[in-house]
Amino acid sequence: MRARALSTILVLTLAPVVACGDDGPSKDDFIADGDEICLDLRRDLDAVELPAPTAGPDEVQAYLDEVRPIVEGARDDWADVEASEEDDGEQLKEDVTATLDDQLAKLEDVEAAVQANDAAATQEAVQQLEERGDDTDARLQRYGFDECGRQD
Repeated sequence: MRARALSTILVLTLAPVVACGDDGPSKDDFIADGDEICLDLRRDLDAVELPAPTAGPDEVQAYLDEVRPIVEGARDDWADVEASEEDDGEQLKEDVTATLDDQLAKLEDVEAAVQANDAAATQEAVQQLEERGDDTDARLQRYGFDECGRQD
């Protein structure tokens, strides 16, 4: 009886420790998952042939039609990744997802400028697309990501 009482006490005492032992992914796990998404994104985008500078609206539209689902996939992957709870991982994840949403919106601006055959508006939209990601890229690098935010 005494052994049974002791075992009950041990179970009741250790159960919360065992149940709380996993607080989600570590920072290293979060970085590994995010870097995999970024590596896939970079590889997939690199596989899409850039239109020539003299390309017409149809060629640019075909390029945008290939790029959009790649960026959407990366955004969805980031939304699904489990962020580290050790620090501001969840906020960084939300910021990356928001940046990708903004970039998708900017792709629409590029598309509209191209369809209007407005070279200045196209250039401005492309520049805004690149600038929006700069701050997030720097934060990803400071956090410890290798692939994400890498400038090369």
